[in-house]
Amino acid sequence: MAGPVAVIAVCGHEAAYGRAIAPVVDDGVSVVPNGRELFRSIAEHGRRGEETVVVPMTLGRDPALVADTARTLRAVHAAERGTTVLAEPFGTAQHLVGWLRAAAGRVPEDSALLVTAPSGDPFEDAELYRVAALVRRYGRHPLVEVAFSDGDPDLSAGIRRCRLLGARRVTLLPAAFVLPEVPGPD
Repeated sequence: MAGPVAVIAVCGHEAAYGRAIAPVVDDGVSVVPNGRELFRSIAEHGRRGEETVVVPMTLGRDPALVADTARTLRAVHAAERGTTVLAEPFGTAQHLVGWLRAAAGRVPEDSALLVTAPSGDPFEDAELYRVAALVRRYGRHPLVEVAFSDGDPDLSAGIRRCRLLGARRVTLLPAAFVLPEVPGPD
């Protein structure tokens, strides 16, 4: 590819289907959910004669996003498909572990960590528990729990669990592009 290339960030549940990252990316980046919107975006760039690179915006918990994006690209007309490249995902689960460990390093040791993210399917949710276990194992915080912003356990239940396990302070660590809404003091 020569010259300027249009970037399309394709988003799933980790980025609230684009709502979480649209305000923070450059104006030149198209932010779309997968499926028809991605298809339309590629076609629009193709009509303008632009080459495109499609970046799946996952932090490693949404492998279906990458596969679904590839399937969508196969449906694109051959002329646009020849000028479109599917990039590696934004991040992997290993990246997520590293980013969360770095964030946890700035949190006092006596605070419990509550790793939060939007819920996905059961396998994606299980991956978040695995990520949290690695943050605990290779970190200095003895209490690392998981809560989902829209699932079970929710943030209130996660905070309650940390308190029941003896935590006086609980620090939320977002494991997605979406920041959790912090529940009230109850």
